[in-house]
Amino acid sequence: MKTNEIWDLDSIFPGGSQSESLKLFLTKWRADLSAFEAEGLPAALDSSTQASWIATIERIYDLNRRMHQAISFSGCLVSQNVKDEGALQLRGDLDQESARLRSVWTKLQASFAEQADEAWQRLMDSPALSPISFALNEMRETARQKMNAELETLLSDLATDGYHAWGRLYGIISSDKQVEFDGE
Repeated sequence: MKTNEIWDLDSIFPGGSQSESLKLFLTKWRADLSAFEAEGLPAALDSSTQASWIATIERIYDLNRRMHQAISFSGCLVSQNVKDEGALQLRGDLDQESARLRSVWTKLQASFAEQADEAWQRLMDSPALSPISFALNEMRETARQKMNAELETLLSDLATDGYHAWGRLYGIISSDKQVEFDGE
């Protein structure tokens, strides 16, 4: 039985690693992340800033979702053709952008840890965030156990060019290996 090893990725972004719609998608994503970074985080959480906190959390979740869509797409491109230079370059570029997003997440999570418990609980009880309140509470607790935001950001930046890059290189080299064998 012969199977097709090439997925139909054109339904997501037509044109593979050279997709114009992917380029537009990433241009919009970068602009949205830049705007998010420029605006900064809301003031201390209280009843007057709760709506701003909800909007901030919804925006970063949207940025995260869109980044994961692009990363998944690039992963599929590389998986179906490890020699696609455009896909490999795209994956490297997305790793850099993902590090930038992780830096924003780190600062936001550190800010979660600084908020008053009562105000935080009111935020978690809001209908807009209650579906993700468990995850947000986990992030808050984890942030309380981490280094300060600047050191965590540095660690994330180093990981992008360090062990993440080595992992990608290993995947590329090992996926290119071919073995001949006889038998069923």
